[in-house]
Amino acid sequence: MSDLIHEYRDGDHQNSPIILMLHGYGSHENDLFSFADELPKNFPIVSARAPHALGFGGYCWYQINFEATDPSLRSDDKMAIDSRDRIIAFIERLKVKYNNPHKVILLGFSQGCILSYSVAFTRPDLVSSVMALSGYLHQPILPEKVKHQELKHLDFYVAHGKEDPIIPIEWARKSVTFLETNKLNHQYREYNVGHGIDAQGFHDLKNYLQKIAER
Repeated sequence: MSDLIHEYRDGDHQNSPIILMLHGYGSHENDLFSFADELPKNFPIVSARAPHALGFGGYCWYQINFEATDPSLRSDDKMAIDSRDRIIAFIERLKVKYNNPHKVILLGFSQGCILSYSVAFTRPDLVSSVMALSGYLHQPILPEKVKHQELKHLDFYVAHGKEDPIIPIEWARKSVTFLETNKLNHQYREYNVGHGIDAQGFHDLKNYLQKIAER
């Protein structure tokens, strides 16, 4: 079906979109999928494995220079764009394999968050919402020309830890400024945590999804 290995949990409502989970650097498909059963049962859930093995059971979507303090120097953008395009092809196949015509909800953490932004801006016709957790909007991997009228349906839920030592909170705030400037629907929440999701953050995330489920 695709070159992306993934886990799948079926939903109990045929009119619900797939939630596609994209993990962070050094992780794997079972990381985010471990809390799939805690999310609303309406949604089918897919958690994809990044294509590049790092060893010790970890994978990445692209290589990162962790010593860089400038986001423009942090990532291998060519690899990131390649992974973005593989995710797009994966989504198109998912919709056929699982017979789900709806736009997907992207739930990305860290590196997976960065790519979720890129996928949504590149192919907004495939995406309804982005849950952007502990990441940032990296403009070099966005399309050069974005038709803003095609983005108006997108909804962004952005959450970040104030004490994040991996991706500074300022990078997330700049991403929110970008969303505000372009008048895109979004919610933004900050938490007193590092590079992760605490109990309150997970509670808020579930509430956000529950509201989508009830529409």
